[in-house]
Amino acid sequence: MLNSIIIGLVASMFLVASESRQNDEIEEYRVCSTDVCKERAKLINESMLQSVNACYDFHSYVCGGWEKKHDRKWSYSIYDMLADKVKATTKREAFLFIGFGEAFIDMHL
Repeated sequence: MLNSIIIGLVASMFLVASESRQNDEIEEYRVCSTDVCKERAKLINESMLQSVNACYDFHSYVCGGWEKKHDRKWSYSIYDMLADKVKATTKREAFLFIGFGEAFIDMHL
């Protein structure tokens, strides 16, 4: 009797698992089919370099197409950031100095 119950439980678990697998296979994938979605997909595909093996160089695979089409000046290094900061500081200091000089001259004339 106990064996029959165990066999029945195992069989029912097998049937439930089998049925859920069949439902997964039947389920359709929802894919966006609007014009906006298609345009985005096209942009993403054009950004990829599919001639590169993604297992060996994933960055080139994903971004290689974009990098080929765009100038590499898009990278902004620490040097560039510091140079911009120095320029801004120099401009501000020069403006303050010139403004101070003009105010000093106006006061003494």
